[in-house]
Amino acid sequence: MQPSQTTSFRVLLAGFITVLASFILCYYIKEYAISETLTTIEIDVSLKWKVYPNPTFGI
Repeated sequence: MQPSQTTSFRVLLAGFITVLASFILCYYIKEYAISETLTTIEIDVSLKWKVYPNPTFGI
């Protein structure tokens, strides 16, 4: 391959890897944020149950 083709290929590859990495990062951040929120809600609910042991309290 000529140098210009190699350079453009490398740029293309680097761009693709960057896009892929950002997608993976966004996915993991979303998953992490969702799991953190659920954990917080679970702790919240269990605390309410401990403070107010009321069977009519809806989950």
